[in-house]
Amino acid sequence: MTERATDGTLRLLWGDGRHPWRLGIAQLAEIEAVLDIGVYALQRRIGAHDWRIADLRQVARLALIGGGMTPDRALRMVETYIEPDRWPLLDTAAHCNAVLLLALVGPTDAHTGRRKRPAPRGNGAADEMTASVSPASMDTGLPSDGTPARSTG
Repeated sequence: MTERATDGTLRLLWGDGRHPWRLGIAQLAEIEAVLDIGVYALQRRIGAHDWRIADLRQVARLALIGGGMTPDRALRMVETYIEPDRWPLLDTAAHCNAVLLLALVGPTDAHTGRRKRPAPRGNGAADEMTASVSPASMDTGLPSDGTPARSTG
């Protein structure tokens, strides 16, 4: 079972329990460097069931690290559970595919199911400078607090 958090983390049942899996930019860059393949191409390869054991090992290890596990523990988990007699390889491949997809597409809002847009980055002053100071183009007839005016007639 998968629990998706709105921060790009998946909580996946794998190995000895449920663990957070997340791929940030540092983990994605390491995957590309180690496997010599772009992450989108790797996701397509895993999604097409044309993966290699090294693909699963690297994605699982780095996703566990990205989820907050120590590098040593993540390596031990991969060495223990990416073994056909310990955990189904197809389950691991499905987890790897899911975490790569989430990294590529981005998290969704828990309430609407729509893709979350990143919050604008700024220092406040610059944001204020770019805000419009022109008057509204149309009078809405509402008081400034947004509540409808009561009829007196």
